[in-house]
Amino acid sequence: MKVEILREFREADATDLGELMCELKPDFAGEIDAKMLREIIASPHHAIFAARDHSRIVGVAILSEILDLADGRIAYLSCFATSAHIRSRGVGSAIWDAMLDWCAAREIKLMEFTSNKTRAAAHNFYLKKGCQIYDTTVFKLLLT
Repeated sequence: MKVEILREFREADATDLGELMCELKPDFAGEIDAKMLREIIASPHHAIFAARDHSRIVGVAILSEILDLADGRIAYLSCFATSAHIRSRGVGSAIWDAMLDWCAAREIKLMEFTSNKTRAAAHNFYLKKGCQIYDTTVFKLLLT
């Protein structure tokens, strides 16, 4: 499975990503914000990793580079999803390896992310990849 970093906006990709976001977040409306997608693609501090099955995107992850005075360069994983019909075929591992290569090229030593407590299969995947679970509390503030 080939993993690429998206470098240009394509409507078909936006449609595929919308379907994947619905798998990750069941209440997601399915419509990707084209402006936001273009901003992420254009940013040197973000990368959208896409795994394709022929021309369709069947797996995605978004990493953002954060600069922190205490921890240096950090990668924040904001989403990681694979299509249900292709799971257990190495798509997630291929994306994971591409993310690690991206981090290494930027001398990033730490990746952080959250995962919904109901996603047991995802948690098993992360643990197999060497991740540690931290006992923490996540806060959100809706800014409107």
